[in-house]
Amino acid sequence: MRGALPTGDNLSQRRIYTDAKCPFCGEEETTFHLLYKCSFAAEIWEKAPFKASLVPEQITSIRDLIERAKNLICLPPCDIGGGPLFPWILWSIWLARNHRIFKDKQSSPRETLSQAIALAREWNYAQTHPPTQNQKLSTPGTKPTSPTDSETTVCHTDSAWNANQKVAGFGWVFSNCREDFLREGSECLTNIRSPLLAEAIAIHQALLHAYEMGITNLSITSDSKQLIEAILSETPHKDLHGILHDILILSSTFQKIRFSFVSRNVNRQSDALAKRSLLNIVPRPVIAF
Repeated sequence: MRGALPTGDNLSQRRIYTDAKCPFCGEEETTFHLLYKCSFAAEIWEKAPFKASLVPEQITSIRDLIERAKNLICLPPCDIGGGPLFPWILWSIWLARNHRIFKDKQSSPRETLSQAIALAREWNYAQTHPPTQNQKLSTPGTKPTSPTDSETTVCHTDSAWNANQKVAGFGWVFSNCREDFLREGSECLTNIRSPLLAEAIAIHQALLHAYEMGITNLSITSDSKQLIEAILSETPHKDLHGILHDILILSSTFQKIRFSFVSRNVNRQSDALAKRSLLNIVPRPVIAF
């Protein structure tokens, strides 16, 4: 409201960067546009799990947005208690904007909203449940319970990457301790600069789906030993940039979580899903004889 955010219009007024536009739609980037009017932000507000929706005609400024968003009530499945969601939506939109500009990392409105809900849940849980000596939550850097625990869901993840077109397919398969099939999924994205980044995005996508499924105890597996070591050590990697941070943030929303390396032979089902997804964009060449 005071012009503190370095959005395009504020940078132009300060004569720092006069050509800055909204990274999502290319229109003039004002704070109000970025956080509400842009089609990217509008989809997030529309899909947010509020009991009542915002009325666009009643919101003409960022002040109106904040004042009316303060009264929005979240539906129970969000599991964020009585705390607000709107500050985390604003923050997640800002993060998505910066990641797109500075890290060339694309996030969909759905992913951005999921991150906002995860952050709100984490914050509100911390306010009402201070850690005690008897509370032992598994984190990426500790030794969690065995993935064969009856309450643990196992998720195998994998990716397939096309070096020429910088396109990647992702696959993930959820099962329980008895190896009963629960759910599988796949996706394909462009502008993926390395196979290691593709493996990381596969895990990130799996975490988002696990969160939406309401899973609390999770064991994530990958056949990329380098990625698993990077996650467990929580150390930055030049090919991972912000995705490692996003993985660790999402990890904190689970009661128990484990990341482990598995052989490619164990990962065949998720590997097949990833390759099939990639073929939807990059089909195999037809060779005529």
